[in-house]
Amino acid sequence: MLEQDFGRKSVAANNKAESKLSERVSPVVRSDCPKHRPCPYVTCRYNLYLDIRASGNITFNFSDMPIEMVRHSCSLDIANEHELGLPLGKIGEIMNLTRERVRQIELEATEKINKILL
Repeated sequence: MLEQDFGRKSVAANNKAESKLSERVSPVVRSDCPKHRPCPYVTCRYNLYLDIRASGNITFNFSDMPIEMVRHSCSLDIANEHELGLPLGKIGEIMNLTRERVRQIELEATEKINKILL
């Protein structure tokens, strides 16, 4: 009887922990973000280590290094540090992209914004 009760309690505790985890996969507001880096919320849209595509595919932006070695793991940190912006080459270095690819992404984003505004 004791083993059965213990088993039920541990299952209930696991279910509670799992439901809590699914409720909050990443911070809701910036003040919820942890102060230590690298950021543990790899599924957060601002995390730079990996991207999760709409198809469910995962793209590792820094496949050549472990997350502990990535200097900037959150795009919000970069935005806070450099309020006036950065040159494309520096953005490419941070994002592990070429300057040209950053320029292409900037162009695509500008076109999307213009389409929405016009």
